[in-house]
Amino acid sequence: MNEKASLTDEDPVFVRGKTILVFSIDGCDPCTALAQYMREQDWERDQIAVRYIKFVPGDDQIRGLIRRFKVPTYPTVVFLRDGDEVRKFSGFSPGDTLDEHLDWIGFRGTGLNR
Repeated sequence: MNEKASLTDEDPVFVRGKTILVFSIDGCDPCTALAQYMREQDWERDQIAVRYIKFVPGDDQIRGLIRRFKVPTYPTVVFLRDGDEVRKFSGFSPGDTLDEHLDWIGFRGTGLNR
């Protein structure tokens, strides 16, 4: 069964509307490439909130989010609409973009799931 995770307004990373959660870890080259890409985008134009969640050993709150969203590896990007997961993927290489994902879920462009 492919259950999707969600956030509530009690979660510190919760934002109503469109949100991207970026799960990363120190020393991860794909995480660094993704972070660079994310900094170059105009998320405010598309009214998308971005929340960075870096794995920190011993941080139970972050560990709980990692478990809830079933983060398999780093980086993992989770797209949320009003706190509900709508899409997730892992991995990133220099030259990659999030355009296909953003368009498919209707975060911008002509998405299938507006």
